[in-house]
Amino acid sequence: SSAMQGLLLYCLLTAPLASIEVLAQDLNQTIDVNKLAKIVQRPGFQTRVVGGDVTTNAQLGGYLIALRYEMNFVCGGTLLHDLIVLTAAHCFLGRVKISDWLAVGGASKLNDRGIQRQVKEVIKSAEFREDDMNMDVAILRLKKPMKGKSLGQLILCKKQLMPGTELRVSGWGLTENSEFGPQKLLRTVTVPVVDKKKCRASYLPTGEWNIARQYGVNNFGNFRLGKS
Repeated sequence: SSAMQGLLLYCLLTAPLASIEVLAQDLNQTIDVNKLAKIVQRPGFQTRVVGGDVTTNAQLGGYLIALRYEMNFVCGGTLLHDLIVLTAAHCFLGRVKISDWLAVGGASKLNDRGIQRQVKEVIKSAEFREDDMNMDVAILRLKKPMKGKSLGQLILCKKQLMPGTELRVSGWGLTENSEFGPQKLLRTVTVPVVDKKKCRASYLPTGEWNIARQYGVNNFGNFRLGKS
């Protein structure tokens, strides 16, 4: 629908976590660090979060969603509305059966049952490209509202993202480069934004609107951010 396409465009313009403050419904604080990353290393294509600190969904604000396909964890997502989840478009490559997707809210461990909702629709940009992950963003519409005491919704910030801005990145990722599967525990780390030109020069080829890679940072606090 035109309304959903408009929401997708809004998320593309604001979703690069673009703010000095990262706000959630139940979390309102400024995230500060004393160090900035000076080197961005070329990452692999495997989604990963290396290092960071163990946390809980409630401590983050309750907005983090675990997306499962055929009951297996695939990607993380962000609850923007009780019916809307923001995630990455590449998560759906080769996973086209909508009825096999499940959104799980309020989970801190991957095996937590959480609050489960079926996915009604996946909306991806027509400009998404698999080769360079341009426009790697997707909006999920849930069949039923995602509601619960432990849940929160992320409020997308409107301030322009500047190099050096500190952001919090969270997810179920790897803790060692040699691992091939996600950790069961939720982790979080604070990272600074890297200049676009430096990011493009150091990363694998990336499109103009690749959110995760353009605004991700590598080699900071033993943390790595992959594609999602």
